[in-house]
Amino acid sequence: PERIALKTAPADQARADALLAAHGIAPGFIVVCPFAGGQFEKQDKTWPAFAEFTRALVARGGDVVACPGPGEDEIIRRQHPGVRLLAGVELGVYGGLLRRASLVVSNDTGPAHLAAAVDTPVLSVLGPTKPEQWAPWGPRVQVLRRWPAWPRVDEALSCVDRMLGAADRAA
Repeated sequence: PERIALKTAPADQARADALLAAHGIAPGFIVVCPFAGGQFEKQDKTWPAFAEFTRALVARGGDVVACPGPGEDEIIRRQHPGVRLLAGVELGVYGGLLRRASLVVSNDTGPAHLAAAVDTPVLSVLGPTKPEQWAPWGPRVQVLRRWPAWPRVDEALSCVDRMLGAADRAA
């Protein structure tokens, strides 16, 4: 199918909405997923400029949110200052949070696939990963890949601007 259209359980969506409200996270927030477990063909799948990107995104204003997995909280605190940390979020609630995001920017990660499944716009920044095999799919997914070089921060920020503009026009 063109899109997955994954539904969020009403209780999970209510918990996600309550979590956003409790943390004062306003509509229009962006979720970043700067983690990527493992390697692809013996090469790291984590965009080396992700921390620089998140600093630039935070400097623009608006809420930038991360929901790290176990053991990743300190990476957000140390490498991604200004990113709003929501730790220990359960999978169903995470789907509800992603559904409310205006955009998800991710490495090669499961959350990118979940965001695409709930029909949230996704910017998937890929390095060695083969997008035709592993990228999230759907009509609101854009893959940014320049392999064997990684994309530049300004390229990713331009994609963010285009995708948010397209979302505003679609609303």
